[in-house]
Amino acid sequence: MRSGVIAQKVGMTRVFTETGEHIPVTVLKLGNCQVLGHRTSEKNGYVALQLGSGTRKTVYLPKASAASLPSPRSSRSARSPNSASRKMR
Repeated sequence: MRSGVIAQKVGMTRVFTETGEHIPVTVLKLGNCQVLGHRTSEKNGYVALQLGSGTRKTVYLPKASAASLPSPRSSRSARSPNSASRKMR
């Protein structure tokens, strides 16, 4: 059985031991891991899970899923004073 994590590499750093030696380490960012798909032996002939992590741009979402999300325009506050003066020109 395989095991592991889904993570995004942030960078590299080092950790010092008690004797003063440094050990290079990789810094990882763990996001919320979600199960996106489940394959069963009855339906697909094998058993597997499809996992995903991070966020997805709304451009790539199906229209039905994107409809339930708030519109980017609805989250804007009142117009800034500069925007009104630009239109009058």
